[in-house]
Amino acid sequence: MKKCFPAVFLLTAICVLLLAAVTKLRLRSLPDRLLPPQEELENVQFLSRGGEPLSRTYANAWNYQQQVNLEEIPPLLLKAVITAEDRRFFSHLGNDYKSILGAMRDAVIHRRIVRGGSTISEQVLRMLHPRPRTVWSRWLEFWEVRQLEEVFSKGEILEFYLNQVPFARNRRGVKAAALDLFDRDLSTLSPRESLLLAVLIRAPSRLDPRRTAAPALAWRIEALAESLWSSGQIDEEQLNAIRSSEYELSEPNLEVEASHFVRYLKKRSKSGRTPFPYVRTSLDAGLQRAAQDLLGRRVVELGKRD
Repeated sequence: MKKCFPAVFLLTAICVLLLAAVTKLRLRSLPDRLLPPQEELENVQFLSRGGEPLSRTYANAWNYQQQVNLEEIPPLLLKAVITAEDRRFFSHLGNDYKSILGAMRDAVIHRRIVRGGSTISEQVLRMLHPRPRTVWSRWLEFWEVRQLEEVFSKGEILEFYLNQVPFARNRRGVKAAALDLFDRDLSTLSPRESLLLAVLIRAPSRLDPRRTAAPALAWRIEALAESLWSSGQIDEEQLNAIRSSEYELSEPNLEVEASHFVRYLKKRSKSGRTPFPYVRTSLDAGLQRAAQDLLGRRVVELGKRD
């Protein structure tokens, strides 16, 4: 019996060393900068001479055209996203054990997966290194996410996440979602609209406001508002502002309508791929608007004369 212990110990040590070696070989390297991979894009955004967008595209795998700096994100939206997705984001090292255990407990109680235990850092890592959802993948992610936290700051991780997190209709990032749902910039969002964006991250397609009844979203917004208030992140005045404000969906529109010109440019391009997300054209936005207005009024006048 005594002779078995050294053999078991030796076998365990060999297995551990083998696992460590295989794990090291399978770990993927991180980029030098936390930005979308530089690759040839299938679709670019055309700009006027002054930089106004003439088109929008959502066909690329990453969000290249509608990114914002972390400082440009409204404070309430930041708080709401962190509270909804990873409330201990600033205190953990990439893996939140409390969240994982809580998700396992809820799965046992409800006999189904109620919520995920993934942190924001883990979600960012899966964007960079997509893998099948297996135990082995989770094991590799456990080590890679710790490396992610060592290489990049919390601010860099959060900024990348907010610019690349998926929403419905192939939109990525909170700016693209705000434009798609409200046709407005992030700085103009009402308190309720900010919380709606945070709520949608959990299940963007299933909770798409264009297909989901308002009451199904209202209780989620209310629950998130209560969580923000009970944790002291907002005061009662802000809580009431969230409850009293509304959101109204709008179809996104371009400030400069030049669809014929954009189609002409696409036909002229020799290749459908380019490493640049933007193409600045010679079109003058002010002149374009004046010409369209003049043409529109003339068409109306001619219409009256049949």
